[in-house]
Amino acid sequence: MTRTRLRLAALILLTTLPTLSMARNSLLYIATQNPEKPAIMVATLDTETGALSAPRLAIETRDPAHFTLSGDGRHLYLCNTGTPGGVSAFAVKDGKAGTLEFLNYLESKGRGPSYISIDGSGRYVLDAN
Repeated sequence: MTRTRLRLAALILLTTLPTLSMARNSLLYIATQNPEKPAIMVATLDTETGALSAPRLAIETRDPAHFTLSGDGRHLYLCNTGTPGGVSAFAVKDGKAGTLEFLNYLESKGRGPSYISIDGSGRYVLDAN
């Protein structure tokens, strides 16, 4: 192979590799407070076209509000508003489908929390009223 062909092959590889490694689809979680079926829904966003799929049920949970994903994307933490409120933890079971598995719930003191965050280490979850 000539030097020119090698350079061309390397250039093609370098320009297409980032495109191949970039995720085309992203999951979008939605907390719904529908009185008949409070839940976390999930939809898929095509980052190339901007198309959003119809939301589908990820898991039912009471009084869902603000939520956050862990830095590694393996856990979702959710404020359950209401009185008494609390924090629910879920495992993201399938990163492509967005299915969730309930892990546990901890009641917060006072009115239900309205904000939740995770510290930089991923070890501590903070909720606030």
